[in-house]
Amino acid sequence: MGKYAFFIWTSYGISAAVLIGLTVYLWADLRKQARILARLEKEGAPRRPKAMGPADDPVREGAG
Repeated sequence: MGKYAFFIWTSYGISAAVLIGLTVYLWADLRKQARILARLEKEGAPRRPKAMGPADDPVREGAG
């Protein structure tokens, strides 16, 4: 690699750190969302129907 070795290895290191950081962040967020969902289900909060999409949003009716 010659005189570019430092730049190349630094770039690989930064890229790996970013990918690892994103993976850890997403994993932690997944666990957080699972805890929130479990708490809501325990409290008996109703779920939205699966077929409901943006066009069926009652808040948006009449808007625009």
